[in-house]
Amino acid sequence: MNKIPDAYARIDSRGSITIPAAIRAALGLHPGEQVRIGAEPDTGIITIHPQVSVDREQAWFWTPEWQEAERKADKDIATGRIKRMSSQSIIKEMES
Repeated sequence: MNKIPDAYARIDSRGSITIPAAIRAALGLHPGEQVRIGAEPDTGIITIHPQVSVDREQAWFWTPEWQEAERKADKDIATGRIKRMSSQSIIKEMES
């Protein structure tokens, strides 16, 4: 992975910082996108992480529990631990 060269920016009177174009391009950042900003007071390091918003209605999918279940299902599929069934056979199995 290539390192993105350091760049400089100024803080304006409102506290805003413009992320240099080369860094925005390298990270695929576009106007209107969200970033998470953190700081380490002991070192003075400021970190900026691109973020993706998720609709509330879909937030359940990204919970740690659901993601763990997804990983388990992916492993089951990869190892052949699945059973293919028609919709009729599923209904019959549920009714029995």
